[in-house]
Amino acid sequence: MYTPDKVGFDKIYVLHLPRRSERRKRLEAAMIDLKLDVSFFKGVDGKQIVVKRYKKVLILEDDATFFPMFRKQWSRIAADIDEFVPNWELIYLGRKALNSSEEKPVNGTQLLVWPDYSYWGVAYALSLTGAKKLVKQKLLSKLLPVDEFLPIMFNKHPEGKWKSYFSPKDLIAVSVNPLLIEPAWFPGDRHYISDTESSIPVNFTKLRER
Repeated sequence: MYTPDKVGFDKIYVLHLPRRSERRKRLEAAMIDLKLDVSFFKGVDGKQIVVKRYKKVLILEDDATFFPMFRKQWSRIAADIDEFVPNWELIYLGRKALNSSEEKPVNGTQLLVWPDYSYWGVAYALSLTGAKKLVKQKLLSKLLPVDEFLPIMFNKHPEGKWKSYFSPKDLIAVSVNPLLIEPAWFPGDRHYISDTESSIPVNFTKLRER
């Protein structure tokens, strides 16, 4: 019997809200098929990674869908990363590239690029040094979605004002290309839900008045 593993990561976190039980059931079934050992959490604070000193973790959203041959593809990509980008701090395994024409391949590889501005936090890996850099920025005090925060941290975000709140912006980021993971649902799909997009906007003027 094959024992589930973490495909080279110290931990695989799945971000999950308890009220989305149908999403957990779907992903648990997928993890059995993929033989991946994952842990479900309401939210992953980068401090957990730092305190436990995990060298590398994979973070998934609960709508993640894996492309065929994931294990084989990731094994090949992981070897390339170890050889050509050993100092990586962020790896996108799934994202929405918004400026792909500006992205350059990582020298020596056919499956890695230097990412430009991207959406989604559906699947990404962090190294310990990367997690430390993110934690220092105190993101929770700045109310910014993680898929906007990550490009800021490797200095590829178009919004200058947002970038001004974070320094330094020197995260070493790479992306697999083609991608290995995508969301199960997209805007317009019957089962598409975004807890971020449907949340109540914050009125900063009223907050300042308190």
